[in-house]
Amino acid sequence: LARDMVDDRFTVALTYNNRPRQPKVEAVVVMLRGVAIEVGVDNKVKVNNQDTELPFFMGSVSAVRHHSVIRVQDAEWITVEVDNVRNIYSVQLSGWYHGRTAGLLGTYDNEDSNDLTVKGGDVSEDVEAVANWWEVANRYCRSRNLAWDGDVAEDSEQVLACRKHLSDSASYYVPCFQQVDAEEFVRVCVEYLNSGLSEEEAQCKAGQQYRYMCAHKGLTLGTAPMCVKCDVSGNTLSSGESTKVTNASLSADVVMVVEESDCNAWAQRSLPNVVTHLEQAFKTKGLTSNRFGLLSFSGNGSR
Repeated sequence: LARDMVDDRFTVALTYNNRPRQPKVEAVVVMLRGVAIEVGVDNKVKVNNQDTELPFFMGSVSAVRHHSVIRVQDAEWITVEVDNVRNIYSVQLSGWYHGRTAGLLGTYDNEDSNDLTVKGGDVSEDVEAVANWWEVANRYCRSRNLAWDGDVAEDSEQVLACRKHLSDSASYYVPCFQQVDAEEFVRVCVEYLNSGLSEEEAQCKAGQQYRYMCAHKGLTLGTAPMCVKCDVSGNTLSSGESTKVTNASLSADVVMVVEESDCNAWAQRSLPNVVTHLEQAFKTKGLTSNRFGLLSFSGNGSR
């Protein structure tokens, strides 16, 4: 995806599974200062190929979790965000890297004319050739382009359905139209439809990604009501709906709040055992289906 082509201070890459007919992203790999941090699609993290619990700190390099986002960072130089729930991968660079990078994400020099750069600094008009050039797999590995690249009529049912949700004047996302062009996400929605997602799944997934871009422009939007679902006693409820549950089993929700300071380093090792003992105690009291959460604050050696 991106690499420091001058001093080789960072590399960001995607790895895929070995299923030629059903390729899917397996992990995002970020290499910083001799440390390789791998974030899998299951949100499991490896550091230098070793399973690692978050948060992780090593000098200026860190990896922390915030809701569904795992953020890998090298101080103020580079931040990589991985959101496997919304399938969003973000790379943010310090201005110090201006004109020093290359890869599928471009050259970071505010010139879109040279983003499709390949070997020797040449610029190609062939997007597939550029993608193949930046492939870092075994040189004997054969790859095929399975991306959908078809044309869809503007009045097709797919386009109209996606446009109604994303860019129509009555769309939930209207407040952000002046900040982010929603039409670009209409095509994203159509691509999701062509990949086999249902109409609602495609609309909601593209909408989540549109919200992400709006947030980066300073405008925070909640999830569209039609995309809010909750499973209760075998029934799926949408936003605004309610149901009455009778004869519900007893259970407990536990949230542990921990400051990420050096003096609490013990917590990373001990909390799993604490949870195990609590679960056993709850079960002896007849509480089942118990849920545990962890909330951390501060961090990186703070006092």
